[in-house]
This record gives sequence, C-alpha cells and structure tokens, in this order.
Amino acid sequence: MTEISDASFKRIQVDFGDDWRKKQWEQSRALFEGYFEYLKEKGVKETTAAQKANMAAIFIMDFLFIYYDAIDNILYVDDYAIKTFLGNWYIRKSMTPRVAEINRFLTGDSQP
Repeated sequence: MTEISDASFKRIQVDFGDDWRKKQWEQSRALFEGYFEYLKEKGVKETTAAQKANMAAIFIMDFLFIYYDAIDNILYVDDYAIKTFLGNWYIRKSMTPRVAEINRFLTGDSQP
C-alpha cells in the first residue's frame, strides 16, 4: 500500500492537456486504500468496506476535485460542501438517488 502524504489530500493543478484525472488518482489513491484497510481492521465486512471507500472516492474525486472549486485540500471540507454534494450534486448525477443511499454517504464508519 502506498503511504499517505500531505499531497494525498490536495487537488492537483488541472492541466487539460494532461491526463490530470489519472495523476490525481495516483496522488490520492492511498487515502482510499487506507480507509478500506481501516474499516476492515474495525471488523467491517470487506464488501461494506469497499462500498464505503468507493463512496469516499466519489465524493472526493468526482465532486470535490472536479466540481467544487472552493476547496483544494480535503482536510478543509466544511458542512456546506457536504450539503451541496448530497442535497444537489449527487441527486442530479445519480440515476436513482435514494435516502438510504444518501445516509450511507453520511456514515463514515459502520458497525460490522
């Protein structure tokens, strides 16, 4: 597993001539792998841990680092960003948004 560094939390500078999405994933991947491993160590089933890590990746990679311009470092996410994601962006981007699915985004850790 790649070690988490300060750079893992930051948005890269977008250069539309480059494959910046791939670079961002390479820079931030350790966060999602680390979160997945953390959940498994806490006793969360592997499929649930993978689901939660994927939800974190959607929030960070697809929303924060692409659409939400107010934050360049995920350590500074505020409640407004989360409300914007769940109350607007995710509902519009999801094929079938359900309250139960939105609630799963809000739970960062779960019982096994």
